[in-house]
Amino acid sequence: MDEPFKLFVVTTPSQRRYLPYLAAQGQNSAAKFLLTPMPALSGTPGQRRRLLAEQLQQCDGIVVFVDQTLVTDEKELRPALGLVKTSSLACIGLVVGRKRPPSRETLPPALQSVEVVPWTWMAVERFAARLKSTLS
Repeated sequence: MDEPFKLFVVTTPSQRRYLPYLAAQGQNSAAKFLLTPMPALSGTPGQRRRLLAEQLQQCDGIVVFVDQTLVTDEKELRPALGLVKTSSLACIGLVVGRKRPPSRETLPPALQSVEVVPWTWMAVERFAARLKSTLS
C-alpha cells in the first residue's frame, strides 16, 4: 500500500472550519494524503518563520485556502505566504466559501503564480495525482 503524502495547509482562523472536509477527502481519495494545518502563529517573526519552515520541510505539497479573508488577513499570513513563494513544493489555491473569490489582482504576491481553482473533488484529485506522480 502506498504511503500517504502530506499537505501543508495555509489557513486564516476563520477558514479552519474547512480542514475536516479536506481531511476526509484525503482519506477517500485515490491518492491518499494527510494534512498538516498551519499552526497558530506567536512569537517573534523569526520564530514564526522557523516553525513554519520546519513544518513545511516535513510536507510534500501545499494547499492554500483562498477567500476574501486571505486578502484581509494577509499581514497575519505573510510568513507562511513568503515560504509558499520560495518553496519548491507543488502548491494549489482552493477557493472556499460561498462568497465570490478574490480576483487574481488582489491575491497576495506570493500567490500570483499559484494555480487557484474552485474547491471541487476533481480539482483536489488532479492536484493529488500530479503530486503523487512527482513523488514516485
